[in-house]
Amino acid sequence: MGDDEDPGVAWRDAYDEILTLVEDPDAVATTIEGPMGTLPFGEMLGSFVAMDILVHTWDLARAIGADDRLDEASVAEAYETMKPLDGAIRQPGFFGPRLEAPPGVDLQTEFLCFLGRSV
Repeated sequence: MGDDEDPGVAWRDAYDEILTLVEDPDAVATTIEGPMGTLPFGEMLGSFVAMDILVHTWDLARAIGADDRLDEASVAEAYETMKPLDGAIRQPGFFGPRLEAPPGVDLQTEFLCFLGRSV
């Protein structure tokens, strides 16, 4: 995105491009190199990209003092997807160390602590 590009337009353009790709079975099956290694594009999109957007939604909401509650089903799915990748996401440039979640917290808090977020 250039300095003069409207972020809303850039987001819609990226969304439209991804939507076109996910509707193409060959594109979804194409193997790509990503942050978690080599995976089919569809798997990368469904796991890492969706989780990334979910977590950064929380980050932004917290930063501006907005409601930071995330969709419970999305949190559950992202957490289950990320648990097996625990070692891979701890590499430099991804997520920091996992934080110990306080006893009895909700799933969102547990998930965010797993990703190293202070809640």
